[in-house]
Amino acid sequence: MVVSYHLIFLVVYRKNIMMNLTAFLIVAFVCYANAEITAEQKEKLKEYHKACIVESGVNPEVVKQSRQGQFAEDEKFKIHLFCISKKIGFQNDAGEIQTGVLSKKVGAILNDQKLADQLISTCAQAKENAAETTFQTVKCFFEKSPEHISIL
Repeated sequence: MVVSYHLIFLVVYRKNIMMNLTAFLIVAFVCYANAEITAEQKEKLKEYHKACIVESGVNPEVVKQSRQGQFAEDEKFKIHLFCISKKIGFQNDAGEIQTGVLSKKVGAILNDQKLADQLISTCAQAKENAAETTFQTVKCFFEKSPEHISIL
């Protein structure tokens, strides 16, 4: 019985850690591990978000909700995501996914290149337009990655 209680404790403890870790990771962009991101990069990300909010006209509340996994079917939100993706280099101006950059960064944050490449293969698929490609990729990464990685 002692082993069972310890096992239950570890499962509950691990779940709480994962929930906290998820909340922490969502703050940063999909492929920038907090330990690896410099103060300068953090500032750049803040600048990108501010500029992309202005450029897209997205409601900041929609962005905030996406951090909890609630992805609104909102065109301005999709444009916001694409704006950030371009600025970081995950997509070019034409909306094409830069798989080399994505693979390197996702592999670093997950510390598992094979898993990163599987996620990219599954999630990073071209859609009818660049903003929809970004939206579906971000949503898929959030849903399928162990840490619920996101660009927001």
